[in-house]
Amino acid sequence: MLPFHQYFLKTLSRSTIVSKPTLQTTDFFTDFVCTELYGKVANKVKELIEKFDYMAFTSDIWSDPSSNASLLSLTCHGIAENFDRSLIILKCETFDDRHFGDIIAEKFDTMLTEWNISKEQVHCIIRDEGSNMKSVMRLTVLNDLDCAVHKMQFAIRSGLQSQENITVVKQKCKKISTHFNHSTIAQKQLQKIKDRLNQPHLRVFQDCVTRWNSTFYMFERFLKVKDALSLYINDSEIDPILPEEWKIIGCCVELLKPFE
Repeated sequence: MLPFHQYFLKTLSRSTIVSKPTLQTTDFFTDFVCTELYGKVANKVKELIEKFDYMAFTSDIWSDPSSNASLLSLTCHGIAENFDRSLIILKCETFDDRHFGDIIAEKFDTMLTEWNISKEQVHCIIRDEGSNMKSVMRLTVLNDLDCAVHKMQFAIRSGLQSQENITVVKQKCKKISTHFNHSTIAQKQLQKIKDRLNQPHLRVFQDCVTRWNSTFYMFERFLKVKDALSLYINDSEIDPILPEEWKIIGCCVELLKPFE
């Protein structure tokens, strides 16, 4: 039996998407992709699920500020008798209701029923520490566990916030990142400096409170473009990163790398 991703590609290759390099109409996607193709893939997924006596699940609900949409996901993790491990995304769909526990719990019951999964087959669900997700597990009477990585990221964030000198450096780096993200002229000027130094065109990253390891990524990228960045800042009105602050950035990268 083909692995799930190979089956999907094989099914897709039989469609006119591959055989005809022309732009498809809306009807093609609504009739073929959303109905026929989805139905074939869904049947394949149900065949895979039937091999599992018990399953674990991961789930999350989050908002995308760029589109003002909320998304709810459900991913199944199972091990077959031959110890083949499968990870299958069962759902990732828009969630237009309020993020209340009872509403999410009802959605969970619907998703499990749709894939013919009984509650007795649910070994556990890994969730974050949101009060609404904890409420969901109580209402659905399902075994649940805290996400270890989520807890670890909370500890890292708390540790960084407790150090005033790190907080000051983070804010300074975020301000510099914002400067480049909002100005294509600044980006081009920085690229010219990198060309003179024979350095690759690496863009600066910005720390984001909801993105795991983003502080590490931002500091690591700042170190990689340190020389070009310093030259650019010297000819601008940007508040410079001081030598002792570069040391703090280097120490943070060394400290955070194992957690990444």
